[in-house]
Amino acid sequence: LEDMPESIIRAAYEKNRGLFVHPRFYKVSHILAHAHVRDSYEAERAKAHELILEIYEDARKAQSHEEFLSIGKRFQDERGTKIRVEKIDTPVWERANFDPLFIEGALKLKNIGDISPPVQSRFGSHIIYLVDTKAASNRSLDEVREEVRTKEHPFWVKRALFESLESLRHASHVEGYVG
Repeated sequence: LEDMPESIIRAAYEKNRGLFVHPRFYKVSHILAHAHVRDSYEAERAKAHELILEIYEDARKAQSHEEFLSIGKRFQDERGTKIRVEKIDTPVWERANFDPLFIEGALKLKNIGDISPPVQSRFGSHIIYLVDTKAASNRSLDEVREEVRTKEHPFWVKRALFESLESLRHASHVEGYVG
């Protein structure tokens, strides 16, 4: 481990910087009453919001994440494809690539299991469930140097071995292997 060059450690830290330096992340699921953008968009938004209010009455009583999702799926089955139920794999944070109104609604949730009141976005109306959070982190390379070194070491050894073998192969003019 001690032989690993500092440049490799720094490069690995920079490549994986998001693991060490990030705002608080929110993992959420949501139920969306979709409003399609078309001529009747405002009417569809109103209808979607009405529907999400109805779903919210049941969803806010959910005792678990699974129950929240099943309530959304039940309404989805009753109402066709207008309702979408999603576990969102991408973490939500202040500058994430989500609708700003959706982000605002998600960031208001504080405790795992919290359910937002209806949130309107450009896609329609949502109810958001807080599945998990990850605390903000601002760890410098000095703070995580040994962690990075330990995780990167096997890859560095493999690359070094490959480079050594390639060097030997070129030096000996071996073009292939017959076994």
